[in-house]
Amino acid sequence: MALGMTDPTPVLESLIAGLPVLLLHLGSATAVWAAALLLYIWITPHRELALIRAGNEAAAISFGGAAIGLAVPLAFCLRASVNV
Repeated sequence: MALGMTDPTPVLESLIAGLPVLLLHLGSATAVWAAALLLYIWITPHRELALIRAGNEAAAISFGGAAIGLAVPLAFCLRASVNV
């Protein structure tokens, strides 16, 4: 007697039903995060991307922290969301 699942149909149906919603959430969250990063770049008085290209490690750490700081609230919103 097999202990595993014998009929994969419910799993496939769940995947087909849930994958478009997951991709929509991923796309919308990525777009909001990218827009927030662009707004951050536009608002800050320093030209962080130019500083990063010039090898300024402090600017890279600052920009990375800002990117993570913008992503964390978005992740909590996605965790609690049901619909887009």
